[in-house]
Amino acid sequence: MNPGDDDRLVLAILAAQVAAVRERIENSETIDLMWRTTDVLARLAGLVPELARRNPGADMERQCTAAIGNMTDISKSLDDMAFVQAQRQDFTRQMADCVATALARLAAPGSGETSRFSADDLSKLYVCAEQREIHETTIRAARQAS
Repeated sequence: MNPGDDDRLVLAILAAQVAAVRERIENSETIDLMWRTTDVLARLAGLVPELARRNPGADMERQCTAAIGNMTDISKSLDDMAFVQAQRQDFTRQMADCVATALARLAAPGSGETSRFSADDLSKLYVCAEQREIHETTIRAARQAS
């Protein structure tokens, strides 16, 4: 493979990485909504015992206990979802940083081989298996096309 082919391959891999990053971008409003909902549920859970105290009775106590249990379950689920989304955004940022680093290396002033950036060099920047899969898929597609 000549240097021009390797440059095209690196650019094709970077384009595939950017497409994957674009697919992973989540609306931060969703995460914010999950955290705010969890906060509201926690506040409501604090108010339910007060409601039971003001309106004593076995049925009210049972309903309040069930409501608190449901709010606790929902809050835990929302916390878990927000945590997963935060991790996903962190990986997305890391993937974007990889692409930015590679593009900066390709654009760096220099002469000859010092400014070259191979597909193998690119693979050393990856932080997750998804990036490696995109890399391998793009290389296979490039080989099949040639």
